[in-house]
Amino acid sequence: GGGQQSGVRPGTLPTALCAGFGTACEILRRRGHIERESVARLRDHLVYSLLEAIPDAALNGPAEGRHPGNLNMRIPNVDAADLIQRLQPTVALSSGSACHSGSDQPSHVLRAIGLTDEAARGSLRLGLGRFTTATQVDEATKAIASAFRSLIPSPAAMRAPRAASI
Repeated sequence: GGGQQSGVRPGTLPTALCAGFGTACEILRRRGHIERESVARLRDHLVYSLLEAIPDAALNGPAEGRHPGNLNMRIPNVDAADLIQRLQPTVALSSGSACHSGSDQPSHVLRAIGLTDEAARGSLRLGLGRFTTATQVDEATKAIASAFRSLIPSPAAMRAPRAASI
């Protein structure tokens, strides 16, 4: 195929994917506003829970006008890759977009909004969907906060004298 479409999109369209897309559009037409509001509430709950659980954590980007199912936060004093490694396979998250995976460079999008390389490397991207539950958000918050604490020595541990090595 291809000649009949002037070489723009050669090949046979995948019927099952086309039907699925049509069904998704119908769900969006009927329930889109309800779904967006529900996911946005869960996202906001996740933001506030993480801000409460992790000192100096911050939301990347504006609080208003965001995609309801997308969250990007920076966690201070940690490399996101180390945090992600500790969270696997419990929480699915990333340090950048799918098109950025495999790169050790900080996200160009996070850099474009003014983050330093260090802040960009300490940023996590989390996604929520229409089937995400409040219980899952709470469990993810606990897991992320626990992984953060495991990477950051407590102030008491930093002051404690070290035992002499023999």
